[in-house]
Amino acid sequence: MNPADNIERAIEEMHLTTDAGTDKRILTDSYAALEAATGSGAAGRRPARRITLTSPVVSFGAAAAAVVMIAVLFLNYAGGKSIDLRTLYVALGEVTSLSIERYTPGEETPYQQEWASQTLNASMVKLADAVVLWDLSHAIGKTKRSGSNSARTGMIPEKVFSDTMYRMSHNFGLVPFPDINHIPDDVEWTKVNEPEVLSVVPDADVYDLVWKKSWPETEVRKQRYFVNSDLNVPLRIEIYARGESESEFRFLRYDIITYPSESEVENAVAAEFGAVSDYGSSNNPEYMGTPESYPHVLP
Repeated sequence: MNPADNIERAIEEMHLTTDAGTDKRILTDSYAALEAATGSGAAGRRPARRITLTSPVVSFGAAAAAVVMIAVLFLNYAGGKSIDLRTLYVALGEVTSLSIERYTPGEETPYQQEWASQTLNASMVKLADAVVLWDLSHAIGKTKRSGSNSARTGMIPEKVFSDTMYRMSHNFGLVPFPDINHIPDDVEWTKVNEPEVLSVVPDADVYDLVWKKSWPETEVRKQRYFVNSDLNVPLRIEIYARGESESEFRFLRYDIITYPSESEVENAVAAEFGAVSDYGSSNNPEYMGTPESYPHVLP
């Protein structure tokens, strides 16, 4: 993924006007920023309020393969309650809606915030100067400038649509691998017990996930998970990287994660884009402004 400065530069280059061409660029830039942020890890400092449950989406292979995988990924026990990586995947498989605030280290204001719901089939991303709504049920993207009461609508590009659907159906991109059966052999999952680390998020267990990333360039990645000790879901994820020849990790960014209900996500969307009527898979949401090319429902 692109480094954090590329994300910020993409945002800074969005000189917003109200023409359709600019709105299309906002949609593209917001997707690029979101793609760079996800798959790289995220973070949290507030405890989860609730978890919305569905049937787990994690699939497990044959019994023998599962035994081998658990042996490879078994937690390096360091005292106290511990979970393995499989437990984290199972817990994330039960999450159907969340909110993620993405931060650059040292900054108090998030450079990006996302609200996402599998049930509503929608993701809303707030950037520095605009808010973008991805209505995946109808392949529609909406953009609204900060401080504006109007929004423009356009079709979501096919790649953006497919990638966003994939990310939302695979643990919202909170883990770097799609499921427990697609994890490299060199992955390390280790419990962290340093007091200064544990103090970052009270009442959370901390684990480091380390692996080697070979594309677009070879580097060692680390994602530090601050996991709710009762629900086994991450409240904060810190992203680190280093070159193969480097000894110290660089702190790239972090995310703060909360788990709102479906109605809370819907209310967040309504606060930005107006009233929402039967928002979801079978009905068109109510749009502000003059849509250019909807409704359009994918087969």
